[in-house]
Amino acid sequence: MKTNVVKRLFAVGIACLTLTAWISLAKLAYTQETTEKQISATVEAKEMLLENAAAPLTILQGENLLETTHPSILSFEEEAWNGYHYWMAVSPYPGGDDSQENPCIYASNDLETWEVPGGLTNPIYPTPENYKKGVVYNSDPDLIYNSDTNQLECWWRYVDDNLGTMTIYRKVSPDGTRWGREEIVALTGRKTVDYVSFSVLYEDHMYKMWSVGSGYKVQYTQSKDAEHWDALRTMAIPFRDQQLRLWHMDMIHTDIGYEMIFVAFDKQFDSAREHMSLYYANSFDNRSISEPVVILQPSSGDAWDGDGLYKSTFFKDLDGSYHIIYSGISGSQHNIGYIKCDHQIDGVS
Repeated sequence: MKTNVVKRLFAVGIACLTLTAWISLAKLAYTQETTEKQISATVEAKEMLLENAAAPLTILQGENLLETTHPSILSFEEEAWNGYHYWMAVSPYPGGDDSQENPCIYASNDLETWEVPGGLTNPIYPTPENYKKGVVYNSDPDLIYNSDTNQLECWWRYVDDNLGTMTIYRKVSPDGTRWGREEIVALTGRKTVDYVSFSVLYEDHMYKMWSVGSGYKVQYTQSKDAEHWDALRTMAIPFRDQQLRLWHMDMIHTDIGYEMIFVAFDKQFDSAREHMSLYYANSFDNRSISEPVVILQPSSGDAWDGDGLYKSTFFKDLDGSYHIIYSGISGSQHNIGYIKCDHQIDGVS
């Protein structure tokens, strides 16, 4: 009798050990499969990185090559506006000289060849009379099309750290060649509110402005007259890497909502923002932002964009392709290059 009981207990023990072993193997197989899927997804995401431009665009100032940064582009794909399908504002920045960081206008019909429209002399606003390196300077031009007036508007940011102020100016043009007097769009104390790398869209009879604000968050406001602005509200960027911080950005409105590209820096290892990559995110409701996806990294070696990327601009054409003009850095040189993406830019949709 005791022998039978022992045999039964032994059999049950073996069964339990077998079940435990089977469960362990199943967990291991599931973990391995999940890990492989995660690795596969990571590899797939890396493969969605766009290919860098082999060479920068040729931007001329007279007969001389000009180093530029911070582009802002407008597309008139269906019908050219005053002779050109593409208009762009840029900031010259040769050797990092911010005395030259003044708004300039260029135009193109193929996105490769850019020229100064006939009759225009760049920059459309000169170096501040009280310029002081890193203290008093112009920066961050943004080009806007006002569909109600059929005019271009070039906005830019003027910083005066002697006074602790930030001013957004604008000039308006009926043809891209003749530009009116500068007007003040906003004036703030930099320690209170700053509008870094603002991106403005004119739609619904409204100026809609996104910019980088305190805490490296996206801040949004709007105005009917570019004078009286709604209260700011902010949107956090849900980076997976908690060390990343938003920097210069560009926003467009497309068939899927608001889409944005921006550079970001690692606050621990790149606090000087010298080696940034380009990211993409979108917002369907202009209140929450999707998890960013890296879409372009600095080239390797001594390429024109080998050290880092900077503020970039883009548009989506009627076929659904994206056209990106991005800023690249190599040593003290700053230039812009052009690339095209024929699929949904984050590689997910």
